[in-house]
Amino acid sequence: MKKIIMSSLLLLCSACLFTACDDDRDSNPTLLQPTSFTLNSPSYAASLVDLATTSSLPLTWSQPDYGGFPVAATYIAQISLNGSFTKSYAEELADESGETVCDYVELSNTFNSCKGSIDKEALAKAIVNIAKWEADEDVPASQDVYIRLVSEYSQLAPIYSNVIKLTVVPIFVEAKVYPEFIYEIGNESEWKIVHPLRSPNLDGIYQGYYWLNGEFKFRPNENDWTGDWEYAGEEGVFADNGGGNFPAVEAGFYQIDADMTGDKYTYKVTKVNTISIIGTVNGNWDTDTDMTYNPETGAWEVRTTLTDGAMKFRMNHDWAVSWGGANGDPDAYDNLTQDNGKDLNVKAGAYIVQLFISYEGNNRVVLK
Repeated sequence: MKKIIMSSLLLLCSACLFTACDDDRDSNPTLLQPTSFTLNSPSYAASLVDLATTSSLPLTWSQPDYGGFPVAATYIAQISLNGSFTKSYAEELADESGETVCDYVELSNTFNSCKGSIDKEALAKAIVNIAKWEADEDVPASQDVYIRLVSEYSQLAPIYSNVIKLTVVPIFVEAKVYPEFIYEIGNESEWKIVHPLRSPNLDGIYQGYYWLNGEFKFRPNENDWTGDWEYAGEEGVFADNGGGNFPAVEAGFYQIDADMTGDKYTYKVTKVNTISIIGTVNGNWDTDTDMTYNPETGAWEVRTTLTDGAMKFRMNHDWAVSWGGANGDPDAYDNLTQDNGKDLNVKAGAYIVQLFISYEGNNRVVLK
């Protein structure tokens, strides 16, 4: 009788175990690579949109199907005048030969949910940059505009939506080209060393990563103070007004952002509490190996043992900011990007990992 009872209990436990495993699989979906997603055609697409009297163009879209996996994707709008998206305005600007001609512009504003609005000034500027209009008299009475979205998530390839068509009454906006760099200087270096903030697309959106400690300023020139910018007296705003230094921040490593595209120049500093290694080199994609900033070398460093696999770096244990190989290259140790970087290939071994983060185009990692 005891044997019968024990056998029954064993069968019951086995059934529970299999059920638990099935439930675990159901509650742990697999991250999938979607092929597309839907950008909804807005109601105003059936009408002529006058940019002179429009403040913004609201859009909605569906979330890409990542296989039920909870993904915080970033969405970016791309603008074309003929429905072709082969050469970007950024590529045109980067081509020193002048031979590249863009057929689309990627807007600098990003979205983190399935709705957002395109600013009319940003759209007008994108149209001018593609059409190459030089004055009001060059602007036609109407212009077809094609819009698509790109969804970016650091662990997957970019995903593109369908294309929608609008017809607008365009306006002329001077296609201003901004300098590639502006510079931070401050108390952290006793006002002796400048730190470059870069605008990769020459669009007036600047970013850099540096150690700060106290007050600071921005200036347009690397070697002199001509035209430097001061705190405008309003939180997050700076201007060339002869004012004082930007308010002091506590000592630490920061993401520094500046936007010079609007009527007011704005800036933001975000504390970088951690930068960590993540990937299958740690066994999976949910385990971070934290690094420590070394002010002597200017690098985030850690001594660790890695297994064969893939590796990326991320900020503050979150995928909002992460770094991988640029240009889709898994071996681009000397050129890391936070713009959908590629997982880096790593061979198993014990390493001293040094991550040098400053600005896009200058980020790199060294494994010793």
